[in-house]
Amino acid sequence: MFDDALVEGAHVVQNIIKEYELISGQQVNFDKSFIYFSACVGHSERDTITNVFGVRVATNPEKYLRLPMMVGRNKRRAFADFVDRFRRRIESWSFRYLSMGGKEVLIKAILQVIPVYVMQCFALPKTLCQKLELIMNKFWWSNNKSSKVIMAAKIGSYPSFTWRSLCNARELISDGLLWRIGSGDSVNIWNDPWLPGLAGAPDVLVWHFDASGEYSVKSGYRALLTTHRYPSDYNMEPIASYKQFYNLLWELQIPAKLKIHMWRLSKDFVPHFNNLLKRRLQVVNVCPLCKEAPEDLGHLLWSCDVLRHLWLSLNLPFDCSVRTLDGKNQLMNIFIKVDADTRKLLVISLWATWFQRNKVVHEGTQFVWQDLVGFVKRLCFCFKCE
Repeated sequence: MFDDALVEGAHVVQNIIKEYELISGQQVNFDKSFIYFSACVGHSERDTITNVFGVRVATNPEKYLRLPMMVGRNKRRAFADFVDRFRRRIESWSFRYLSMGGKEVLIKAILQVIPVYVMQCFALPKTLCQKLELIMNKFWWSNNKSSKVIMAAKIGSYPSFTWRSLCNARELISDGLLWRIGSGDSVNIWNDPWLPGLAGAPDVLVWHFDASGEYSVKSGYRALLTTHRYPSDYNMEPIASYKQFYNLLWELQIPAKLKIHMWRLSKDFVPHFNNLLKRRLQVVNVCPLCKEAPEDLGHLLWSCDVLRHLWLSLNLPFDCSVRTLDGKNQLMNIFIKVDADTRKLLVISLWATWFQRNKVVHEGTQFVWQDLVGFVKRLCFCFKCE
């Protein structure tokens, strides 16, 4: 209850409370009640009003159900405890073992729900909302709990020439660093680039553009020249279709793990045999499903005969018999042109094919064509694909 710090007002409030007790049959417990005065109220007025109610004086505003009972001008201080609880909730999770789909579920089901209770009572400041969003962004993109200070630092408003030069080279350095796994405590095997190392040894970052694993200006310059001389498929993509592809992908009404898998495929972030060979792992680079060609990104997205036959059996409305060396852009162009149901079928078929491939590689099961087709059709029925 709020009132002016006057004796007359205190008696009016007291009469209201007595009338409430008489009508409702309930009583106010003044032993658990507090009164809080603003800074401009004198000590004599405080003592008089406190004697009228017979309650204790609170020097600091109390919290009720973990919410501040009073919010003054310093809103940042009033909600500081809420931000700390939000951050501690994330720090209690062992997210090194979470896939990106699992992170998305935790963000949507837990983190984005936590502020709802507070926002039912208070209009949170924009700066506080931005701080909560920043915490969620760090959780989404972080790979482990070790902080990468230089790689995450901002250039600033008036940077020196040296600092600006270091910041301009960060992209090259981040592309060339990978982990050599020893104990595995510092590495997220799902998201971090890595190589096998000595068991029990500490995890170390190495520079993969040099055989010694150590970065030098010479090796960095050579890597930079090679990147510009032979541009990657990512740099060759037209910007308009690239953005349109991802906008259409995230709009699909299917589980997040399927969309994230499609995104990882388009970025070549999946551990197919060709990527494992680049990391010097001893594997036989042959597709475990069709057993006819090396397993690389273009094969997974377009060239695999098993995938082509699957698309034919699903009667997808495009010509999948076209042979191309750029399977990624071929699939992107088709994805943009077809309707939403066909896009669902494309994403489901690619995820189901990768799922069956992993069962063959990691569980040693026998690949059966009918099982793959039945699996895809069951998924299409669950997700209401026509």
